[in-house]
Amino acid sequence: MQVDEKPIRVIVFNGKQQDWPVWEAKFLARAKKKGYKNLLVGSDIAPPDGEIIDERTEEGREKKRLREMNEAAYEDLILSIDGSTASSRVAFNLVRLAKTRDLADGDAKLAWARLQNKYATKSAPSLLALKKEFTNSKLASKRDDPDIWITNLEDIRMRIEGQGSKIDDTDFMIHILNNLPREYEVSQAKLEDRLNDDIDPLTIEEIRTNFGAECAELIFHATDT
Repeated sequence: MQVDEKPIRVIVFNGKQQDWPVWEAKFLARAKKKGYKNLLVGSDIAPPDGEIIDERTEEGREKKRLREMNEAAYEDLILSIDGSTASSRVAFNLVRLAKTRDLADGDAKLAWARLQNKYATKSAPSLLALKKEFTNSKLASKRDDPDIWITNLEDIRMRIEGQGSKIDDTDFMIHILNNLPREYEVSQAKLEDRLNDDIDPLTIEEIRTNFGAECAELIFHATDT
């Protein structure tokens, strides 16, 4: 009898630092669902290979589970690294070589720590670079999609907060309103009046929806003439 094997689905990391935050969030979400997130972040510890586990006890069954979770996590990390480019081979080797005397076939926690140390830098230059990128980001043309631009700004904002700094909602919305093409001046002025309105305060999603609709209208009229 033929046994149908389910395809192994992985979330691929290409080894590029700018793509790490998105991949990290996706992988941790999957790790939580599969039950090994705590092991990756160090809350749980897998028992060493040489430890004899008594599965008749509750403690033994838990250690067996952690051992299996470590194997699953390490396997998913290995399979998730695209080793076809020079940058991705660096990431692959960080995982491949994450083996210890206690966990000779792979230590998922060590592999995850090595990836974070390589790609999730928390140095001051990185924070300064992110803030500079945020400050210099603008919607250059009326033909550019404001939704994509705002989403990119939100990603930069999230990465800045990951470095221990913060951009509050008001400052975030001010940056958006101050960095639009002149074609948005009329609606921009209307929205600015509501920035500090206690009764009907402006929201980021409202800005996104408003300028998304206006962009579509501007493009329509541009192609219609």
